[in-house]
Amino acid sequence: MTLNDGFDRTVSEWLDELAGRGAPAYLDEVLARTIRTRQRPAWSSLERWLPVAITFRARTAPMPRPLWALILIAVLAVAAALLVLAGVGQRRLPHFGTAANGGIAFVDGGDLKVAGPDGSTNRSLISLPAGAGAMSYSPDGTRLVYRTNEAAPSIIVVDADGTHATSVASGASVAADGPITWSPDSRRLAFTGLINGRANVVLVNADGSRLAPLGQAAGLQLRERSHPAWSPDGQWISFFTPEAQGYVGLYVVHPDGTDEQRLSTSPINPDILEMSWAPDPSQRRLAYVSGGFVKMFDLATSKETSVGTGFWATWSSDASHISWLSGGTQVARVDDILAGNARSIHPFAQWTGYCQEHPELAGKAICSPAQWSPDSVWVYGPDIAGKSIVLAKADGSQPARTIALDHPINVADLSGWAVAWQPVAP
Repeated sequence: MTLNDGFDRTVSEWLDELAGRGAPAYLDEVLARTIRTRQRPAWSSLERWLPVAITFRARTAPMPRPLWALILIAVLAVAAALLVLAGVGQRRLPHFGTAANGGIAFVDGGDLKVAGPDGSTNRSLISLPAGAGAMSYSPDGTRLVYRTNEAAPSIIVVDADGTHATSVASGASVAADGPITWSPDSRRLAFTGLINGRANVVLVNADGSRLAPLGQAAGLQLRERSHPAWSPDGQWISFFTPEAQGYVGLYVVHPDGTDEQRLSTSPINPDILEMSWAPDPSQRRLAYVSGGFVKMFDLATSKETSVGTGFWATWSSDASHISWLSGGTQVARVDDILAGNARSIHPFAQWTGYCQEHPELAGKAICSPAQWSPDSVWVYGPDIAGKSIVLAKADGSQPARTIALDHPINVADLSGWAVAWQPVAP
């Protein structure tokens, strides 16, 4: 970690400004404040870390100049370190809330590219000859994960600048589909893996260590589990499990494999396996599709609420809105949905039937889940013709803007599609 570019200059100007001053004009205010302000704790004063003999000006045996110089250098070094640590603390993302918009990463042909927050200044990061999918930034915005589109896929974690690529899982243990979800602290990943040919949820550290099935006990054969999602408080991992009559159940379990629970949802069709948690850790709400309807389930009340017909439900970063696809992308306030008074907005052009039947809406509508910008202002996805990434204000207040793709994608098969917006601490 380095200091900000202007640190040296700022310190120099500050010292020059204060040098040679007499009593400041605000001395009376300072004295008044000292009367009503409690004394700082001992650890907060660097001088208290030094021996008394050093800080006391003795009249005899003055300290040699070289020793004073060393002490001064040590004190300045400690002060600089504290400033750096303070800067690190300021750059951390809040536990919950919106972040600033960083770069937009996306796969274009055989390259992983990044555009600026406004969609401009495209640049290539790394080469991905086979393409990639299931791409997402870590919650702290420092790393990016994706799954390669190969016969034996790998899950790769790279730094946000494309360096330090690490394969955290590969080969037959990695399923070819399903999401890869980050833990809220950006340290672990969960994905659908294959254990003895059966789908199961697998956990791994972001550095590739501690790869293991979720809750795997020695000698036990677990039921099939797939499509994991990590709760924003880090306490639960949700997943789907096949059940009788051809349906699947929605379950939650602690990351250590304890306290597994089936949620009392309506029957879920295995043809549409999707779920996502509301980003607010105090809510513990899940969105999913059941019987052609987007629904929310509240773990605190075990109440299921219908959002509307459709699928591909996603939450805004601040958990205040939810989007889904039905005749085009729709967005509604969560509070209005829960109150039974949902009024949806269409940030993109509307359409009916199959999206592939509307090439005239290229650059104006999307045919995928609407992903959200870190600041919860924009929604985005591949356009209806697969020729660009389309971004629109979630409130529908502005026309859509586009990021052109050099290599169009097949919107009927999004397995080779990947895009993610980097969160940056404000």
